[in-house]
Amino acid sequence: MTHIDQLRPLREWEPPYNIADPDSLKSNMIRQSIDAIAKDLKISGDQIAAVSLAPGNLYNVEEGLIPTILQQLDHAKGIRYTRCLRNYHQDDYWRRLWTQSKNAGRFIAKKGFEVFEKKAF
Repeated sequence: MTHIDQLRPLREWEPPYNIADPDSLKSNMIRQSIDAIAKDLKISGDQIAAVSLAPGNLYNVEEGLIPTILQQLDHAKGIRYTRCLRNYHQDDYWRRLWTQSKNAGRFIAKKGFEVFEKKAF
């Protein structure tokens, strides 16, 4: 969550903020924003890092954002694996369908000629 320096009160910018146990109006607004985002995205609040990336107001990047990203890497790898597996299954499905179609064509051609040959005699 970026732009926390723009949360109300705008002029109150005195980091660090105690977000776990808000002790100021600004930290309370940050906590409420995190809770609202977590609720909307249906994720837990610890998956959200409140940061400011504004020049001169850089805050919570190394202490909050990077650890939050690293915490999610295993989950991200799992999602990536699931996507790759889904794509593999789609490719495998079409490959098997093509093989089955070729085999069915061969079977029909072979049996079809045998049926015609038997009827001709």
